[in-house]
Amino acid sequence: MKKKKRKQSECERAFQEDAAQAREQKRLARIKNERKTALAMLLLACAFFAVFLVFFCLNTAKMRNYELNYIRTYGVVTGFQRHDNAAAGKFDYYTPIFSYSYGGKQYTATDWAAYPAPEEDLIGKNIEIYVDLSNPEKAARTVTADGFSVMAAVSFAIALIPLLIGGALLVSLKGGGFKMRILCVWLPAAILCMAFVLLFALGLPNEGIAEVYSRIAGATWLTVFAGIVIAIGIIDGLIVLKYRPSEIDSRAKAWKKIKK
Repeated sequence: MKKKKRKQSECERAFQEDAAQAREQKRLARIKNERKTALAMLLLACAFFAVFLVFFCLNTAKMRNYELNYIRTYGVVTGFQRHDNAAAGKFDYYTPIFSYSYGGKQYTATDWAAYPAPEEDLIGKNIEIYVDLSNPEKAARTVTADGFSVMAAVSFAIALIPLLIGGALLVSLKGGGFKMRILCVWLPAAILCMAFVLLFALGLPNEGIAEVYSRIAGATWLTVFAGIVIAIGIIDGLIVLKYRPSEIDSRAKAWKKIKK
């Protein structure tokens, strides 16, 4: 009878050990998958950040060309030009036509900013434009001259999402807590946003930082993104203070086992 009970207890112990080992392997496999997810997120962020850099450089080069080789003056919106896209299966769009005078001559130009319908409120209004000194027939509105900055801001926003998710997940997998997320994720992301806001000034060599915000739309959006990142960091801190997650230590130990 005692032998039977001993054998039964040994079987139960072996079963419990196998179950614990299976749970540990499952947990380690989950952490490995999370690590792969974090790295994939960071690679995706790098890809979109590269797109952002392309648009940023295009915008900076274009704005410098306008600032150094064009003059700023005023023109009047006289109407809109319709562009027929029906043959291509797309919607028609409209671009504003404006007139201006330079060197005693009158010129007319079409801006490349597209509208789904004519903006009647713009017709008859004075607008600020760039005019090419060497070829006065070339002109562009200052509000659309930096169109690349908007596309750069969109690319940056898309890159920021996987960057924050992947960075926070990787820090968590390595056993880091709120302080590490602040130092390695939230703060660097906010600094990165503001650094490129300042770098937008390279496109306006003769102007100050105030003109960057008034003339380059992408700078405003990057500042908004920096504020959003800081807000996420504050919310993260409040959640940590309230709930004090206890799985950090276990994740740190699991990470060490994975590295071994």
